[in-house]
Amino acid sequence: MGDGLLGDIRLRAAASAYLMFILMFAVPIGICVVAAVKESSMWTGVLILVVLLVSLLFYLYRLEVVVSQGALTYQKLIGRSSLALTDISRSEFKWVQKGRGAQPCLVVQRVQGGKPLIINLKPFRRDDIARLLSMSELRLGKRDHVA
Repeated sequence: MGDGLLGDIRLRAAASAYLMFILMFAVPIGICVVAAVKESSMWTGVLILVVLLVSLLFYLYRLEVVVSQGALTYQKLIGRSSLALTDISRSEFKWVQKGRGAQPCLVVQRVQGGKPLIINLKPFRRDDIARLLSMSELRLGKRDHVA
């Protein structure tokens, strides 16, 4: 493989992403628990918030980018996309509009054309992203190397 690949690369969601969701839900869950102690019908609200938090944490847990054995694999909550490194024609760093805001993404174009592999980089650690983007196999333009 090229000089950019120094062993396997595995990106998992950063601890800060987990912490952000936990802190974001801590206050509403706390308020609902206090209210539920006074009014038992509020336990439903606590349960809904806890289930939502656990679902988001599970989503983060499932996110993974792996470069191993000559392939780039992106695991999301549902589904896995894989692409041989030799099948990459070029890659670019882009801000992709999703929902109410833009997310930093790696857009990997395939040699044979078709739908590109789009990897949301936001949940991952910056040094892991930099290591991924430094791979020559991604054929990332110099101006795109942002991490």
